[in-house]
Amino acid sequence: MNEIKVAGKQKFMGLDIPVVLGGFGEGKKCISDKTIADIHNQPVPEIRRRITDNIKRFEIGKDALDLKVVHQTHDKIVMGESHDNLLLELGYTQMQISKAEHIYILSERGYAKLIKIMDTDLAWEVHDKLMDEYFELREEKHNGPTMEDVEQLIFNPDFGIKLLTALKEKREENEKLHTEVVKREARIAEMRPKEVF
Repeated sequence: MNEIKVAGKQKFMGLDIPVVLGGFGEGKKCISDKTIADIHNQPVPEIRRRITDNIKRFEIGKDALDLKVVHQTHDKIVMGESHDNLLLELGYTQMQISKAEHIYILSERGYAKLIKIMDTDLAWEVHDKLMDEYFELREEKHNGPTMEDVEQLIFNPDFGIKLLTALKEKREENEKLHTEVVKREARIAEMRPKEVF
């Protein structure tokens, strides 16, 4: 599990919501149960109840994390009560932190599962907006090479060869797909009636 951090705020549906990164992968956005409750105009305990009642549907570490649970992975302790500063940054009060049995954050996939559980028109509408406006970071992230990529290219020529080979394979795959699309379009054109009555 990656470190979770609040990387600022973002306007969403008239609210300033925290932009939360990590937890489910470096730089991946996730969302707290409090933020979900705020944007869906529901009480936080109701959102938590829905997650807790359906916890078997959420894969811990991939869909959801309980920030109140302390557990060991490999060589370090992950999350738990000592992360009150993070929880305060997420907008929880000290009283909410101490009284809550669970405090969840969800990945994009976990949030999609919660929407299926909620299954209301408003939930689906908010889901679509959140996918388009909040979780869009993944598209921005892949626009260019990272500093790590540049360093790898400079200090490890094999890495550059590997990248160029992968690029070549992708181009060949795209050419094959394009050729297949052209062939199918030609077949479809042949099957269309020649005259219109």
